[in-house]
Amino acid sequence: MAAEKVYALRGWDGRLLDEVVEIDPTTGDARVIAHLPSEREMLGAAAIGGKLYAVGGEDSSGNYLDEVVMIDPSSGEVKVIGHLPSGRARLAVAAVNGRVYAIGGWSGGKLDEVVEINPVTGAVMVIAHLPSARADLAAVGVDGRIYALGGCAGCDFLDRIAIIEIIPGLEFPSAYHSTMQQVWYKACGE
Repeated sequence: MAAEKVYALRGWDGRLLDEVVEIDPTTGDARVIAHLPSEREMLGAAAIGGKLYAVGGEDSSGNYLDEVVMIDPSSGEVKVIGHLPSGRARLAVAAVNGRVYAIGGWSGGKLDEVVEINPVTGAVMVIAHLPSARADLAAVGVDGRIYALGGCAGCDFLDRIAIIEIIPGLEFPSAYHSTMQQVWYKACGE
């Protein structure tokens, strides 16, 4: 969410889409404000500094994309600002401390990289590796830390919810497994 709006970076609607849609949650109004450089699905996205960042994804030919795309909702500007070390989809993306982070994902196999993206310079750097490779996870930035949640190992989803705390500036992330999440998963997964 940026500037009291919600943004959908389109993926699949029976076909791949390239639209960036702005939604006003108070009125329910939605409008296309921009178009990504190409149609894509299974990308990750985060907002920081009033801008949106679309990371990776998969195109209509099944190619994994490595682009880091900046979208300025106020002007509609769309610009590729950098490239990941390799193309990937099904990744998590979060923003904290003026940086965007791409976590895990899939590129014909699951990935364990934590990639830091500088949105000002476009510089990209692998800063850590997850304790285990995973795709289809979620991430959120809170108080200078990133929490990566869940995911799948190969095509089988993990048998418990893993919460991985990533503190930028430290060499390795530390893993935390919350009993509450494990109990919730077990109760819902039966």
